[in-house]
Amino acid sequence: ADSRITTIAQDDDGNIWYGHPTSGLSVYRTGRGKWDYYTTKDGLCGNRVSDIMVAESGQVWIGTERGGASVYDGTTFQTIRHEDGLGADAVSVFYEDPDGTIWGGTPSGVVRLRKPESPVPPTIQLINVETEREVRSASTVSMSSRTPSLSINLGAISYKTRPEGMVFRYRLA
Repeated sequence: ADSRITTIAQDDDGNIWYGHPTSGLSVYRTGRGKWDYYTTKDGLCGNRVSDIMVAESGQVWIGTERGGASVYDGTTFQTIRHEDGLGADAVSVFYEDPDGTIWGGTPSGVVRLRKPESPVPPTIQLINVETEREVRSASTVSMSSRTPSLSINLGAISYKTRPEGMVFRYRLA
């Protein structure tokens, strides 16, 4: 990650969030003593981070210079852009009022965002699992560790984010 820092925030778990001018976010996970890094490849709306705010709900609000805003619920980044009602695709600062309403400062002025709902990610549906030889639709799939390629197709419906703005992150066990 870029060693230059544009903004810092701490969440309720003690994790320290750092915004960088060109390389997205880095998070020092104090409980694990390890770093996590997030960029547009992980669903962050832009890599030029200008502000980070941890809301009372636990959601992390990230303002960027050109990508709009991202809201991270611990699993998924939700992107909010001009076409979603954001004043501009740049957010320089966030503020949460005592009622839980989020306010953002943009080059076009102040924007009021609705009070966030409880962070519940959409239900994920397994569509199929493809290897180089076959397509499987079972919910439990086992295969040899020698299988050279694997593709997992998931689907979900979210009425909060445009399909191209939603990125899912899951771990295989």
